[in-house]
Amino acid sequence: MTLMTDERILLESEPKGITLTTHRIRSDDEHAGTTTIKSIMLEELASCAVVQSSNPILLVIAAICGIIGLVATMNARGDVSPFVVGLVIGGIFVVAYFASRQQVLALASSGTTIRSNARDMKLQAIKQFIDRIEAAKNDRYLTGGR
Repeated sequence: MTLMTDERILLESEPKGITLTTHRIRSDDEHAGTTTIKSIMLEELASCAVVQSSNPILLVIAAICGIIGLVATMNARGDVSPFVVGLVIGGIFVVAYFASRQQVLALASSGTTIRSNARDMKLQAIKQFIDRIEAAKNDRYLTGGR
């Protein structure tokens, strides 16, 4: 990234990908052979959001599998294989639940949205990152874009 006149880097996300400067937010993403570069000038930044999602229905299905396995074992008179099968299938659904959890940082302007996978970032670190963005935008506003 080539810096503009009087521009300096304030913060880079961990893992790298989003750079906050005194003038803009820039995202450089290389994934599966595709490169995407998005840039939003601080004056144009409209919102910052963290979106967390998961599929809790997968945990319900896991519990149902365990219960069905337990009931089938009671009816099988000492054969524990239905319970084991129910636990294994239920375990697969538990693993699928944890794999489905997502946390995304979204920075939006009227023209584009920068989305960054923030799954490995702690919520406190994301809050600090957003605080720095808001402070940089406020400084830019107070200095009149200089």
